Amino acid sequence: MDFPESMSTAALHDLMETAEPETEYKSAEVMYAGYTEDELVKLAADTKDEIYAKCKDPMVHKILALMILSNMGHYHDAVATALAKEGKTEDAVGWATDRGILQSAHQLLQSVSFGKNDFTLCAN
Repeated sequence: MDFPESMSTAALHDLMETAEPETEYKSAEVMYAGYTEDELVKLAADTKDEIYAKCKDPMVHKILALMILSNMGHYHDAVATALAKEGKTEDAVGWATDRGILQSAHQLLQSVSFGKNDFTLCAN
């Protein structure tokens, strides 16, 4: 990007008029794939509501939660493996530990019954 060596006061004033107010500025450091924290929460809530509108059975939420826990576990596995390959053992162990916690959460949720038709129940 080229920056001009000088700028007129009028041009600067025009830029200030069209600039986002500082309170609404979305910093790259607080964005998640282009979303702010508030937008991310709204996206998740809207998605949850959309799924429940299509299927009122709470099993859809259990299945979705199990899928999400599984995805999060795979993500933690990948990060732990990458960190270990980079020689960052302590960081890798932290991610691997969290992977174990996610696996436990997955198993715990599988053990919660949603009725006689719950096909996700694990055999204990």
